[in-house]
Amino acid sequence: MKKMKNLLFLIVFAITVFSGCVKDDVYEPPTPEAGDVVLNEIKSKDNDPAKPDIDFIELYNKGEVEVDISGYLINDAADPAGGFSIPEGTKIAPKGYYVVDQDESDIAVGSGGEDVSLGKPDGTLVDYVFCPPSVSPEVGDGLSFSRIPDGEDVWLNGTEATPGAANIGDASTPSITVEYNVGPAAGEAIDVVVKFATSETVTEVAVYYATGDAPVYNADNKMTGVIDVDTATVAMTDLNVAGEKVSFFVAITLDNGDIFYYDNAKSTAELNVISADPSMWESYTAISGGVSAPTLNVIFSATPTIGYEAVTLEYTAEIEITEARIYFAYGDSPEYIKANKVKGEDVINNPAELGDFTQTGVTISMANVDVEDAAGDVIATTSDGGKISFYVRIALENGNEYYYGSDGVAILDDGVDGTASDTFKATPGLWNSYTPKAAVILSSITFPANPAATDDINVVLAYASDEEIVEARIYFAGSEGLYVKANKFKGFDEDATDLTPFQTGVTINMRDEDVERTDESIDGTTSTSGATIKFYVRIATATSEYYFVSADGVIMAVDDSPADGAFDSSDAFKDDSSLWLSYTVQ
Repeated sequence: MKKMKNLLFLIVFAITVFSGCVKDDVYEPPTPEAGDVVLNEIKSKDNDPAKPDIDFIELYNKGEVEVDISGYLINDAADPAGGFSIPEGTKIAPKGYYVVDQDESDIAVGSGGEDVSLGKPDGTLVDYVFCPPSVSPEVGDGLSFSRIPDGEDVWLNGTEATPGAANIGDASTPSITVEYNVGPAAGEAIDVVVKFATSETVTEVAVYYATGDAPVYNADNKMTGVIDVDTATVAMTDLNVAGEKVSFFVAITLDNGDIFYYDNAKSTAELNVISADPSMWESYTAISGGVSAPTLNVIFSATPTIGYEAVTLEYTAEIEITEARIYFAYGDSPEYIKANKVKGEDVINNPAELGDFTQTGVTISMANVDVEDAAGDVIATTSDGGKISFYVRIALENGNEYYYGSDGVAILDDGVDGTASDTFKATPGLWNSYTPKAAVILSSITFPANPAATDDINVVLAYASDEEIVEARIYFAGSEGLYVKANKFKGFDEDATDLTPFQTGVTINMRDEDVERTDESIDGTTSTSGATIKFYVRIATATSEYYFVSADGVIMAVDDSPADGAFDSSDAFKDDSSLWLSYTVQ
């Protein structure tokens, strides 16, 4: 049995590679310059409402003198260039800490794993680490990834978050990551790569496995790995039959005889617990011919309303989708800039009109996102009215990344420079694009608040639009206060061949129209004495519909779906008549 003592300096780098993280680009970071200021603790999202803390990155000065870190760069990428610049005048005392949170840095470390780097003001790499997936990445566990002890070489995952204070953890218990193909091609060689970090000596790394949909632990079903420094490779010999599920868990033995068993969250567990509960195990299923590219349907408007831009992605895949991102470029001469992206996998707790990231789709808001140039300077936002070109990247849990442009064809990123994926990223003409437009402006609305039953009830509208106005309507409700599609007034004949007279305004008389209830019975008329009539204004172009209750510049709802847009907030507004206008008939 081979014994290998961990070379702790190498651990920092070796444990940073994990199949669950999909990097923005193939980037091999240079060896960091030796220095006293290092990355020390990293915390990803915490979705527990009782724990409102957010992502943070902590630096530590392990030296004996104060260090000025003004202008140092922190980035959620392997290259610090373009990252958050630490404010002028910032210094770290010896054995002291500097903590920057997401609110200040705008860095959100993905709970599915992400690179983090520290650099000097000129971009020289000072420190780099791959932050592995959170213990529970699907919910965000609020735990951190920490050096144990402060400033030393061993990183542990799942430690208690201690921003600005000494890290807490036991470096003698191995911290691991597990890398394997969750959807390998049937018949191919399958390896499970276990990477470990510990201050002790590892003598054995093993995998206990079972097959089928109802796996049962058997101590004889054991594969032993080949250890090399801080990594062990376990060959899953003959466990590659198409359609056959293989479940397993990892065991690590130290030279003092201690054995640690690991569940699929990479946490230690007692053997009697993990062996009896296969839901705690890792698993994969070989697929005949391998995993196919995800199918993708992209829904967006070519002319979305400024401030309401959104893109819906509808997709399917044979294995779990870990990322759904949009990379974008700005203007008439677009170019690929890695920083210009929106992460769909981070879309959670969204408004109802957008929805959250799921395994079947996500709607991504593209409104008011900063646009950076190659130097990392913000040059515009996505809602400035300029043309936006974009492509979609879908990543799978087996590490495969696929790019999709205007033709909808999937392009696999094989990680090799100069191949089809690089050409695609460098050619924005192959991407989708849209150009945002200004919304309709309702500049004036007047109506009688207390009309007599025998009077006309004229609602006078004045508006402006860069597009042709094709509808100006009023929708109303009676005592029920509920939206009924039939309860409407049309400001003009929308089928008329000449709509020119109605491009700046219209007067709509709401007198003596039946009020229909949701059960189609009649609730008097819009002129019945004592009735309170609630109403709102909808003005439409060929591509969008806008909902108003005032002329103060506030749009109550926008629906870009007439032009296949992804944004529509009108349902919530129509369902809440307390937001509408009203008059009461005398």
